[in-house]
Amino acid sequence: MTNFMKKALLAAAVSGTLGGISTTASAYVYGLSHLDVQNFTFSGTAPSAAPTFSFSLANTAVLNGSGDAGFAACNGKTGANNCHPGGSTNVLDAPAAEVPNGARGGENNFNFVGTGGDYASSDSVIYTAQLVDGVPSSAEQIAEADLVTNGSAQGNAELRSNTTLVYSVDITTANVSLRFDADPDLRAAIDDASAGDFLSQANLETTFTLTRNTTAGGPAVRVSWSPNGTADNDCTVTGSGSAGVTCTEAFDSQDLNTNLATGTNPSDVQYSFEPGLHSLLTQFGIDIRGLPSGTYSLALNAITSVDITRTASVPEPATLALLSIGLLGLGFGAKRRKS
Repeated sequence: MTNFMKKALLAAAVSGTLGGISTTASAYVYGLSHLDVQNFTFSGTAPSAAPTFSFSLANTAVLNGSGDAGFAACNGKTGANNCHPGGSTNVLDAPAAEVPNGARGGENNFNFVGTGGDYASSDSVIYTAQLVDGVPSSAEQIAEADLVTNGSAQGNAELRSNTTLVYSVDITTANVSLRFDADPDLRAAIDDASAGDFLSQANLETTFTLTRNTTAGGPAVRVSWSPNGTADNDCTVTGSGSAGVTCTEAFDSQDLNTNLATGTNPSDVQYSFEPGLHSLLTQFGIDIRGLPSGTYSLALNAITSVDITRTASVPEPATLALLSIGLLGLGFGAKRRKS
């Protein structure tokens, strides 16, 4: 056997022995934002006309320029609406956005995919709605992405709802109470054996507004609430007709408006994150008192999003290790031939 063939066989043996070692096996840049809302109800002074509503969901995902999206919407009022599309048990369900296809492991799979491969994903669903089913509303949404090779990935899931309430109050003013349970989960993590530039961001935004329609005349009233888990009253009342209107937090147990970001390697930044168990619900609620009569729009907007990038320098340490072992192997073979 020629020296060339011996060297080729030795190099192949080294390569075969180490072929299972990935240069990115332990590398990841990961982002997660998840929100689970259950038992959402609004109550108080009964509206003088049947409330109407519109719901919409939007999911988007982008991985290194390749994108996917899913959208859904429905509207109407109790007993006359186009929700439960196609006879679905869910009030409204938008297709998951996944790059590559199947990255979330199936529609409405809100288990955390975690690290281990390049993907971007988002999903959202409204399971029940008070005005549609006559039971407390519930919804869930998630954005999740991971990178083990160089590139960028983004995921975004957004839920919007708008309910129109008409109050004709002659003697007493109107009162509205909102109550719900929620569990947020956010994580931004980097763990990479390579040097380079890395970024992971996870974002959660949740806002409620009650706005008086002034097109028919009458003073403006706007109530805004963005729960952030503090003891301060985060509910505000503004507008020319806000005199005598109050909004008080009854429960504000966690921050539903928070952002995590890290560029440190390694790092793992978390908020209310429970791996393998993500339904540890806590209570939220506000009480609005003294609303003047009129037509009001009650709006909910919830957004979960992630944005991650990985720009590792080349060659990576694992690649250098493979090269060094291969050269050592060739040197050992040459030494044996000389002896």
